[in-house]
Amino acid sequence: MTTTGGRYSQGRRHRTTFLAVAMTVAVALALGGAVRLGAEPAGAPRFEWAFDGAVNATARSGNTVFVGGAFRNVLPVSGVLGQIYAVSPATGAVVPSTLPRLTTSDGNVNPSVISDGAGGFFLRGNLTIGAGTAPNRVVHLRADGSVDPNFQSPPELSGSGVMVRVGPSLILAGFNTVSGVIRPLVALDAVTGALSSWHPDTKDDDVARAAVAANGVLYVASGYFYGGTRRIMAFDGTSGIKLWEDDLGPGSGLLGGGLVLAGGRLIAVAGGLRAYAPATGVRDLAWGAVSPGGSGAIFNIASDGTTVYLAGSFTALDGQPRSRLGAVSVATGALLPWAPQASTNVELSVTPAGAVFVSGYGLGAGQGGTINGLTRTGGVFEIDTAGAVTPFELQVVTDNAAVATVSGGTLVISSSPAVTAVTARHGVAAFDATTGALLPLTVTLQGQAGGFPPEVRQLVADGQALHLFGTFSGINGASRNGGASIDASSGALLPAWALTGLRMSGLGPVINGWLYLTAAPDLPNTFEPELRRMNPATGVFDPGWRPTLPNILQVFQARGELLVQSALTTPGQGTIGTILSTVDQGAGAVHEEFRTTLSESGWMAVDGGTAYVLSRDLTSNYGPFDYGSTIFAFDRATGVPVARPPVSGRIRAFALADGRVVLGGRNLTLAGIERFGLMELSRTGTPTTWDGGYPPLGPYAARGGAPGGVVRVDVHGDLLVTVGAMTGATRLAVFPLSGSTAPSGLRTRALGDQVEFTWDSAAHPPVGGYVLEGGFSPGQTAVSLPVGATTTFTASAAVLGPAFVRVRSLADPDVSNEVVFGCFAPPLPPTALTTTLNGTTLTLSWTAPAGAVTNYTLLAGSASGLTDVATLPVGALTSASGQ
Repeated sequence: MTTTGGRYSQGRRHRTTFLAVAMTVAVALALGGAVRLGAEPAGAPRFEWAFDGAVNATARSGNTVFVGGAFRNVLPVSGVLGQIYAVSPATGAVVPSTLPRLTTSDGNVNPSVISDGAGGFFLRGNLTIGAGTAPNRVVHLRADGSVDPNFQSPPELSGSGVMVRVGPSLILAGFNTVSGVIRPLVALDAVTGALSSWHPDTKDDDVARAAVAANGVLYVASGYFYGGTRRIMAFDGTSGIKLWEDDLGPGSGLLGGGLVLAGGRLIAVAGGLRAYAPATGVRDLAWGAVSPGGSGAIFNIASDGTTVYLAGSFTALDGQPRSRLGAVSVATGALLPWAPQASTNVELSVTPAGAVFVSGYGLGAGQGGTINGLTRTGGVFEIDTAGAVTPFELQVVTDNAAVATVSGGTLVISSSPAVTAVTARHGVAAFDATTGALLPLTVTLQGQAGGFPPEVRQLVADGQALHLFGTFSGINGASRNGGASIDASSGALLPAWALTGLRMSGLGPVINGWLYLTAAPDLPNTFEPELRRMNPATGVFDPGWRPTLPNILQVFQARGELLVQSALTTPGQGTIGTILSTVDQGAGAVHEEFRTTLSESGWMAVDGGTAYVLSRDLTSNYGPFDYGSTIFAFDRATGVPVARPPVSGRIRAFALADGRVVLGGRNLTLAGIERFGLMELSRTGTPTTWDGGYPPLGPYAARGGAPGGVVRVDVHGDLLVTVGAMTGATRLAVFPLSGSTAPSGLRTRALGDQVEFTWDSAAHPPVGGYVLEGGFSPGQTAVSLPVGATTTFTASAAVLGPAFVRVRSLADPDVSNEVVFGCFAPPLPPTALTTTLNGTTLTLSWTAPAGAVTNYTLLAGSASGLTDVATLPVGALTSASGQ
């Protein structure tokens, strides 16, 4: 069913002879020379930086780019370490050549890491390395940090566990499956990664929990965490023949890391500690069997050859107080006085030189865990032989504590994402727009009551002032309730805002000396924000300027106009669309331009007579409540849709740049090839070849599990600024814009019995001038009319349309935005179509939409969406009957 109606929002009837004039002229254009898509942003960014927290806003004033967010530090992109990295055990400094930027793709940040004996490593886990993912694979990283392409573990291998090197084989001990068959022990060729036929004699219910190798023999401790049979076994490393076994019977207590070779003994965790002769498997009953007290357990052990260090959840060993850490003599098994105090469960590692490192996920910055009452950024402590914490400290900043593994004499850290080479900046940072240098501007934010961390959510640059809105109660030690202005060069606080009695909710633009913002009365149960304006130099609000605008989403400007985007809501359904309005800056009168239910309340941008709106795409569904997105373009005068870019993915942000639409998000796909977060479209929705080079430097996940990818796209003059999620950081990339040959800002206005088309000149004025073209549907070119070098064209008005009109340079196919002329905006569609059958008479009834509707048409077809049976005009009726 279709409708035609007479509502249109601007209260004027535009009539045009554009198509008639063009058809009379009958101009046929031949485009000479090579076809090009126009100037694009540079493929590589001019500069880029990383932040250890979210970036919420960017702004520009002169040659300075400002960034606001929830970060604490700024760092070069090279300082983002990912989740696995190596440090010097002597200094804590990062060893940059040891591991590439590397992370786990499933959040498991404690993969198995062992040395290859030549300065490199073998790693196992769900790893993301560069642009590729290796789920459940083993990867060989060479000494220079590169991935060894000759080592390819079998794709049918899955599972988890530890690794150990035995001669030419790499043994995987744990819960392994090969082509769906459970194999507690799997051997790979250490050079090629190929699956070996080596298959030791193990029981089907075995799960290898710990493994160690020496002199060509593999020692394994196996058993389930909860119940099952526990065993300690020795295998010939070449043949896989079992050399000896000690069956411990059912129970629990064999945990990962609970097996070491030291002082001619094989020492294992089996509830307590046991010592065996490695060659025969004979247990040394004279060796002290230290047991944990209470309900605690020993998690892992490590040795320097003379001492075995223990970590776990115990609070006592052999009746002696120990707080999760302890040590015994290798020679006698006797408990030693080494007794650091850990406030949370920990793990430990020991270097060949005897340095003891303690780590754990509760020990990082802000996690609350301590060793001997001390905290460490990064969550790794070194403990000396007396049990004291040494001055060692990691030169990284991480949200969570790390787990340290000693491998080949290097301390390998797996943690939440870590960063290094940081410079402190608290929520606001400034950069030179030409060189990308970090500028000295600094501020200090204070948090709000209720535990909200301080952060900047919006920035507005205003000459020498920078206006801030966010979740802060103070700035630079002075009280500010979520809004403040600072000096754009020094960061010094500017005079107070008069926010008494108001609760800010957002910032708008500065126009003619007024700062527009949204704020609600600071009263109980009052949440609806109002549009207000303030003199930012004095902090005084204009008391007589109070436009009435409910459901405000965004306040912005375009060519000096004050524009407001509001949510279109209906009782019982919530938000069903979006509204664009202009607000008179003198009297505050509100003029609604258009409303639509095609687009929900996503981000909006305006280019001349066209409004672009980000909206949910119900045809693209990634899961429950996880829909794809799309961009709708509407003619501002009529609300008629003029374009919908054919791009798939989770679009999170967009901007109008350089005669184009730049999209940011994740899973953005063109012809089956993912762009990893950035894509550029022409004004007609055609994807270009530009690739912003946002590789997935880790999984698409921001901090706290929020969706990653590119989350902001901003244009500031001749700069395109994009913000995306890396593993452990937020990446800001700034691209120069060279300027396009395409004009922009096409708009129309009625001049009595004539219509005027006006547009902004292209950045590079075209040779031969411009061409006005249009058709009877979006993007169609029925006629083309050369108009010369002018940026204005006027024609007589007549009823003909609708015409979808755009402008381009004479020798370039790249076009401006598109506007509609010669038609009214359609009303909303009718709803609640019902049918009633009485004998052979069928009655159709429906509910009229809001607005004046003059005619309805019934459409019938032989299948859904078809109209091959009948097309019946029924006038203004809301029901029709027939046989």
